Amino acid sequence: MNYIKMSAIILVLSMSTNMISYAETKAMKMPMDKGSDSKPGGMGNMNPEMMDKKMRSKQEHMLKMHDLSSRILTEKNPTKKQKLKDEQLELMKNMHMKKMQKKMEMKSSGKMMEMKQKRKSQMGNRQ
Repeated sequence: MNYIKMSAIILVLSMSTNMISYAETKAMKMPMDKGSDSKPGGMGNMNPEMMDKKMRSKQEHMLKMHDLSSRILTEKNPTKKQKLKDEQLELMKNMHMKKMQKKMEMKSSGKMMEMKQKRKSQMGNRQ
């Protein structure tokens, strides 16, 4: 009976240490928030006017998407509904292309490598 109790205690202790080490490694791998100053693409290093302009642009896009979604849901005519869906899809494609273009610009300017090196150094500091 003592062996069973000891085995159970050892099992519980080993499981708890595994969970703790898993949680620590998981926390280290979590990406930094977008508002951080350490990311060149983040908004933390923008001046207030630029941030306001960017936020207004995002808001405008979100409102357009929401408006199109509402119109799609309420439209009864299948032809008009499909036209609205196509319009929404084009809006989504345009936004995606803008993001990809910005990512490529960052990559070509070397900012992506700077970000990766900065993350690696921060990960090293955490350990």
